Amino acid sequence: MYGTIIATYRTVNKVLLVMSTLSNTKTRIIETSSQLFAKYTYAGVSMSQIAKDLNITKAALYYHYPSKLVIYKHVLDKIYQDFRQHLQVIQAEKTPVQKLRMLIERYLNFNLGKGGLIRMIITQSSDNLPQLSGYIVRFRKQMYDLVRSYAREIIGELGNCISIPLLINMMDGLLLERSLSSKKFNAQKAAKQATMTLLNVSTLK
Repeated sequence: MYGTIIATYRTVNKVLLVMSTLSNTKTRIIETSSQLFAKYTYAGVSMSQIAKDLNITKAALYYHYPSKLVIYKHVLDKIYQDFRQHLQVIQAEKTPVQKLRMLIERYLNFNLGKGGLIRMIITQSSDNLPQLSGYIVRFRKQMYDLVRSYAREIIGELGNCISIPLLINMMDGLLLERSLSSKKFNAQKAAKQATMTLLNVSTLK
């Protein structure tokens, strides 16, 4: 009986090790693919290139993901989940003004921290890639809906004195400005200035 327990224990350990290895490989595939998509766009990346960067065979890559499109979908899903987690810290702020500043700062930091991947996805046309259309449209909606939900709550606490579209356009404008400039960008400082501007505009209404 003791021998049976030991054998079962070893078998369970082996299964857990295999599961952990598979999970780690999937994570590496998504992380590497994210970097490649950010640099070369979806159309510019092949399964061969992904496998090469991971130092695995194409067969091993296809074992985990049947196509580049499926990998791309998982990349989008991972970005969205990371974004949700990234914004949760906003709730720790005590005042609506602090929450507004933190929303802007976290939005900027997250987008800049992804090496241009989100901006590429948001602005990328899927006209020539019909298979991507549904995923990209869904991703854009998820990201902006999440921002709007935070903005709606914060602006409500401020007395609905700020336009949500104005807020989003301002944040995207700051990202565009950063992409066109070689100057050092301080997201915290930019968020503070943007918050002051939005509040000043609201007092002029």
